[in-house]
Amino acid sequence: MSKVLKQLPESMQRSVIKGCRKYERALIHGEVPRRVDGKVRDQFERFGAAMEQEAALLAQVRQVLCSAGVQSCRFVTYYGFARHVAKLLRMNLEHDARLLVWIAISRWVSRGCEHSVLLSICRNVLNVNPVEAADGK
Repeated sequence: MSKVLKQLPESMQRSVIKGCRKYERALIHGEVPRRVDGKVRDQFERFGAAMEQEAALLAQVRQVLCSAGVQSCRFVTYYGFARHVAKLLRMNLEHDARLLVWIAISRWVSRGCEHSVLLSICRNVLNVNPVEAADGK
């Protein structure tokens, strides 16, 4: 069990382990495409690492949402925002990423999310300050 997985709540740990087992069975039975180079074990390990990272991200977002008093039925929307912004940040666009995050915040506010909560997720969980990009710094 990895360090990331050990830090997650028990229910999330079970979810990650169950998802990895399901993916491994699908790989063995040929239900998902395998890598061309045949490194199926590496493919499985990368999938597991990605699941652990996402679970850790969602656990941190959940803490922000609980402290902000967001209703639990709205969590899924904020989880989607966090996944979207994390994907933007993985694209390594540096300064442009902050501008794209600012645009994403505007989009998710129009979907009913609270602006202050979205900013808190960006700053406290994803370590990006989208306001700087809007100010032109």
